[in-house]
Amino acid sequence: MTVEQSFITRHTTPERNKTESDPQSEQYPDLTEGGVEKAKERAKNEMLELIKKTPEGAVVFIGGVSDQARTAQTAEIYGDALEEVIYDQTNNDEIEVVTKKNIDELIKASNKKRATEVAKQDSERSLAQIDRDMTKTPDYEDVLQQITEYLKNENPKKKIVITFPAQLKGFSYGFHDRWTTNSGKKTEYFSEVLKKHNNDHTPAGLDWLENQGILTTEDGREIQGPNPTQVAKDYLESLRRLRKFAGKHTDRPIVIGGVGHQWDLDAVVTYLASGGKDVTIENFRNLVGDQEKPLIGEAEMFNFSIGENQTTVDYREKQLTIDNNN
Repeated sequence: MTVEQSFITRHTTPERNKTESDPQSEQYPDLTEGGVEKAKERAKNEMLELIKKTPEGAVVFIGGVSDQARTAQTAEIYGDALEEVIYDQTNNDEIEVVTKKNIDELIKASNKKRATEVAKQDSERSLAQIDRDMTKTPDYEDVLQQITEYLKNENPKKKIVITFPAQLKGFSYGFHDRWTTNSGKKTEYFSEVLKKHNNDHTPAGLDWLENQGILTTEDGREIQGPNPTQVAKDYLESLRRLRKFAGKHTDRPIVIGGVGHQWDLDAVVTYLASGGKDVTIENFRNLVGDQEKPLIGEAEMFNFSIGENQTTVDYREKQLTIDNNN
């Protein structure tokens, strides 16, 4: 069985936390300027080192994000920063970066080609009108085929980093009304657990883990929120599906990267580090100890490899090996 390598980070500083000294980013409006710099540093240091250690010829796909724009924008920053540092520091024969901007250009070119073909058979609409319609429904299959052909023709020893944020159900706030409803509003559980802890996400997150997503209100009502173990399983299943999809288009080794959320990722890393046992506050504490900031931080990353017999997890300078048969 092939070892499945993955890494996940939390999104960087969201726009809602902007301050006078850390304003909203113009280029990435759901993040702050400081958050953008934080994500760039993560990519240029820890993420680049991880990529250098991947197998020869690997495709590193930074693709898994949630339905919250801050995750996709963080992923996009990673690709842009990697492109910048790789061309500055390494030989181009070793690593190639395909950014979201590169893929957007491919989509634009594909749309224009399709629009020209349609215009030949639809004289009543202008080329500009058809092009606008095509933009609403881009032909991702055509672009994917171009990337597939590129991978086939590129040096098989060269590592390819592809950054194209793809929304994964299992990562999403709205998946099974995890944290938000279909209308985008916070669920009752999410609202009440934050209210209980004066909107402080750290004690609220610990409450979620300790009480398994069950909250008893002051008036004695019991509210059921998401189960931490199930959240972890949903994330990992989404990564598996993304890996399977990518594997249909290349026979190169695949490394999957994603960007998710605090609480969710605390559950994921706890689940992995405890060998697939239920996510409990005890297992979480065994992993993080008495650290001052126990929950995963902005743009903080962990990576893991899942093989037939063992799982390895690298988190906060800990390298854990877990026997999958226990």
